[in-house]
Amino acid sequence: MISIRKPKDKSFGLDMAPMINVVFLLLIFFMLTSSAMQAGNEVELPESQSARKIEKDTLPLKVYPDGALTFNGRNMEMGELAAELAKVIGNKEDTVLEIQADKQVPFKICGEVIRLANGVGIREFVFATDLPGN
Repeated sequence: MISIRKPKDKSFGLDMAPMINVVFLLLIFFMLTSSAMQAGNEVELPESQSARKIEKDTLPLKVYPDGALTFNGRNMEMGELAAELAKVIGNKEDTVLEIQADKQVPFKICGEVIRLANGVGIREFVFATDLPGN
């Protein structure tokens, strides 16, 4: 009997194209979902006849109708706000907090924000508004 030996292939190759495709698909997915999340994070400001632009630099704080907060590019709870404000302002005394509260937010939540900010040394507050028709 004759035995036929098959040559053994010592090299092993992986096709990287499917893995690269998956990585690009994940990258596209996360880019689209992050931009969609940012587009949904807008507040509808109340209207005011006396709205005017402030000349000072401000720290913007968004307050959403459900009570959620966004400060310094981060979503946070009310309990985290005081520590984050203290970290950002340091020892600056002329810091102005710009509260961008949705027009459906109860003033009780804005009052709590003011109380927390006042506790860390912020003494000046402004509420962002829109002109009628904007």
